[in-house]
Amino acid sequence: MKRLTVLFMLFALSLPVAQVLAVADVDIEAITIRGNSANYGMSIDFIKEYDYGFKAITAGAEFVFEKSKSTMKMYQRIGVQRFVGQVTFGSSPQELKMRVNTPDHVLFEATDFFMGIYGDSACIVAAKTENLRIDCEGSFLVEEAPCYEGEVVLIGDYGGVSLLPQRHEAGYKTLKKLIGRTNWQICYEFKKSQRIMISVFPPREFNEEQSYTDRVVVTAGYVGDDVLPAWRKYTNILVLDYGGLYAGRSDWKGYIYPSKPYAYAWSGPYKPTQPEELKRVVKTAHRLGFKVCVYVSPFYHFAVPEEDIFFADAADIFTTYNLDGFFIDGLYRDCSGEELRGNRTCPDDKIKNYELMRRLRQLVGVNGILFLHGTGDRTALMAIPNIDALADFTLYAEYFKFTDFNDPYIKSQVRKYGISNTIGMIKPDRRPDISQSEIADRMLKMHNRERWRAHLYQNAEGQVVWPLTPPPYMLRYYRQLNALKAGVPLETVLKMPPE
Repeated sequence: MKRLTVLFMLFALSLPVAQVLAVADVDIEAITIRGNSANYGMSIDFIKEYDYGFKAITAGAEFVFEKSKSTMKMYQRIGVQRFVGQVTFGSSPQELKMRVNTPDHVLFEATDFFMGIYGDSACIVAAKTENLRIDCEGSFLVEEAPCYEGEVVLIGDYGGVSLLPQRHEAGYKTLKKLIGRTNWQICYEFKKSQRIMISVFPPREFNEEQSYTDRVVVTAGYVGDDVLPAWRKYTNILVLDYGGLYAGRSDWKGYIYPSKPYAYAWSGPYKPTQPEELKRVVKTAHRLGFKVCVYVSPFYHFAVPEEDIFFADAADIFTTYNLDGFFIDGLYRDCSGEELRGNRTCPDDKIKNYELMRRLRQLVGVNGILFLHGTGDRTALMAIPNIDALADFTLYAEYFKFTDFNDPYIKSQVRKYGISNTIGMIKPDRRPDISQSEIADRMLKMHNRERWRAHLYQNAEGQVVWPLTPPPYMLRYYRQLNALKAGVPLETVLKMPPE
């Protein structure tokens, strides 16, 4: 039954929607973004049209549009309740009509633009006319402002605003950018059909209970039935990485195929090397109370980054093997040539990434698990709050050599509390000098969490075996989590001795 339901959903979600539109074709489809966040705690809580315009309230924001001034005021609702900024569209009054109203989104048509407001506090705007000017201004102190070209994420002490013009849709200009101050201003000019995604964050509440109780173990290949009961004592989410899991991929340490060197191949379609073994692992894990996630990657999928093909492959393995979610190894980002081991491009399309995460969230459901890994990229705009918020966990900082934990990247990308309110994790490849216990302590200070990486290893007798217990620093970390959940102050928890 589950398989039939999801396949029907897949068909519905795969109906064609214009993403990059010809100038003559701009219509409401430009702001119609597939997927659904309404059942994940981010919905349209209130929407009403008035003589002056409209008011829309989401889980994380309030938007008030005034037709006579063609302005939209934005208010943050989570963390603090405050005015965070306003957007002015052009210079003339706008006739505005509501065209679509659902629990997930509401769509409007104005004289000069289309506008969609989504339950995760994202607003998508598409220009109907040439040279549409959009002026954005705010009144909160910007702590960090990751920028790339005209894209900017304005992070304050308790939240903020992101402004993301689609730089892969030709034609927009950044006319003014004054940031690093309380009264920030950013002005754009858009050609017909050009889009911008504007978001207020955090878009949802931080799930304190989940941050204590959902504990992740990451492994590779097919775990034995004798091992899973031991792991269940410490964890409840099992992530199966690509090593040995799919045809064409072998683990870089040779865990599953010791006689073979590392073999790189595009990941997809997702065909397990041993289908019956995967079914066994999932069945045993479910009996023990695990949720099971497998590796997928839009970025590394085939040689062409095609969203619908990737989604179909992900949906197929999800339904066939009765899975609970995915470890997502990177969304679409700017890259081409040798880095991708082939002559292809992979545009960093923020709205496309947003749509894909929404579709994956709808696929796995409110109780499913999405673990988003920001693979490789160290750019300031890899993490977008309304995209991250669709995941349960995020993992950032791979290959990033930060100076200390006050580094702007750590504070704006690894940190999720007060930004996306996802449960954040760190992959500090370039800081081997920092102990694992110190990293765990730092993550706890940031409301972030840690994962246990449990892979096969060669013991003293030369046997290749699975570890049955976490390493000492993880055992200490689990005791710290239990203490925090019981109400022990963080200062006391950080002084807990190792095992």
